[in-house]
Amino acid sequence: MKNICIALLLLISFNLNAQFGGTCPPDVLTERFLKTKTLILLTGNEKFDTNLAKGFKEFWTLTEYDFIESEKEIDTKDKSISYLIPIKMTITDAYTTQHYKRYGLVIGGEESFLYRNVADVILDNFGYEKFVTEAGYRAFGMPKLMQDFIQMRIDGEKISGATITKVRYTAGIVYNKKSTNIKAKTLLIDKKQLKSGKYYPYGKKKSYSPDKFKKMYNGKVKFVTTAELEEAINQRNPNFTYLLTVCSRKKYILIVDCASASLWYNGYQPIGIGITSKDIKRLSKSVNGKVVVKPN
Repeated sequence: MKNICIALLLLISFNLNAQFGGTCPPDVLTERFLKTKTLILLTGNEKFDTNLAKGFKEFWTLTEYDFIESEKEIDTKDKSISYLIPIKMTITDAYTTQHYKRYGLVIGGEESFLYRNVADVILDNFGYEKFVTEAGYRAFGMPKLMQDFIQMRIDGEKISGATITKVRYTAGIVYNKKSTNIKAKTLLIDKKQLKSGKYYPYGKKKSYSPDKFKKMYNGKVKFVTTAELEEAINQRNPNFTYLLTVCSRKKYILIVDCASASLWYNGYQPIGIGITSKDIKRLSKSVNGKVVVKPN
């Protein structure tokens, strides 16, 4: 791809607490988005673009869509289109200014970006997905995850951002109600996700051996390479779910079902980078049907 189409979100104080971050009002989704044609900007990365195209063909039912090779084909003010592009978000709060790369679905128009932001795939910015194309191994499932999130908002599910406790509780009742299904399948874990690396907060480094993880999780687990994980995702293997650690503005420990490509667990945390013992134990409790957090 010759150029990357980037949307900048500058100087705002805003928490994107849903795992796909869409911020436009639900009525905009029904009255405008569902009537658009979605233009999907190819990244130029063969793996990412191939997997994504297969995912759209397999899962996407919300809008008509087409793939394009240049951002010049996008009229961002055209209300009859929506477009999926790499996004760079710059968010300034009371303490810091931080930058995040995502893959975002936006409605055309002249309103603010937040008003037109339908959904965006959060990348593991502080881990192994510093660029959109580094998430190519899981691009096949991205259309389904975005579609599920959009449909959830259209159907009236609310993602509360009032307090940390309420966000965790909302994750529990909206996303984690299927987490007990995880127990019947083998959880695939990319071996590299067991290591936190030098970016771990306060200079600490943590890693978990397969045996240590198994002991804390107490379920069926298989440790694989990224290529093996990609194969299971693309084949929609009914025997597996997979772990996805996403460290961006917030931290999410996600479990996705390979067969349905649906999210079955969302371990939201307000801060942190890398998987911790608490994350693993919290996941294990949810898989075994135990309520971890209650609302205020």
